[in-house]
Amino acid sequence: MNRLHPVVNFIYFAVVLGCSMMLMHPVCLAISFVAAFCYTIQMFGYRNARKGLSGMAGVMVIAAILNPAFSHQGVTTICYLPSGNALTLESICYGIAAAFMLGATLMWFRCVSEILTADKIVYLFGKVFPVLSMILSMVLGFIPKMQRKLKEIRCTENVREKGWTQEDYPEKGWIRTKIHLVHRGIQNVSLLITWALQDSVDMADSMKGRGYGLPGRTAYTTFRFTKWDRMVLHTRRKIVHFHVPQQCCLTASGFPNDQHKLSLVHHS
Repeated sequence: MNRLHPVVNFIYFAVVLGCSMMLMHPVCLAISFVAAFCYTIQMFGYRNARKGLSGMAGVMVIAAILNPAFSHQGVTTICYLPSGNALTLESICYGIAAAFMLGATLMWFRCVSEILTADKIVYLFGKVFPVLSMILSMVLGFIPKMQRKLKEIRCTENVREKGWTQEDYPEKGWIRTKIHLVHRGIQNVSLLITWALQDSVDMADSMKGRGYGLPGRTAYTTFRFTKWDRMVLHTRRKIVHFHVPQQCCLTASGFPNDQHKLSLVHHS
């Protein structure tokens, strides 16, 4: 994917994200979730992908619980909550589907931030929407830069304090050790926020000094639309034209109607 043209990558992720967020059929959600996890493994490795999925599991569980707690549409009543509202099977199924949709979308966005780098976003939108392209490039690159900088700050603190822990200085006591660790964490976050603000100002001044956004400004780029890009784009267009209408029909029909009462409830 990194070798393909930015236009091809942008169209691919736009279609994938659109299908992941709009097609709520269980089969579509399962395919999107598994594909996103496999793609994350390919890009970041199994250990890193599993760690990211475990971090998203809590968000997915919360999303699955909140939907039946606040939405009570459906015809298959399981029980009644203390507030008097009905807990329905349809709302539970819709909450689970929304949780998997959220997890798949987050994993796809993680891949997008790795593939569509800042230079590709500026190439795609720099001429038409210079301000928007700059904001998108900064947003997509913000989290990775913050993670790298926080890791650098932690390494510097460990070197400066020689990895001070309770095992190294047991006479300090358990409480004083925890207080010191909390104080060091707050200090690291303060340094990180200060660095982020200064980096944003430096980047804005640098872009302004280079004439970014001025009419008639040209920029050098190494991206070339090759025959391979045309072939990949043509193949993906055929796949979309063949599969998306079928998936839309599945979504319109809701969950499989083996049980007549169980169907996908669309909430307003």
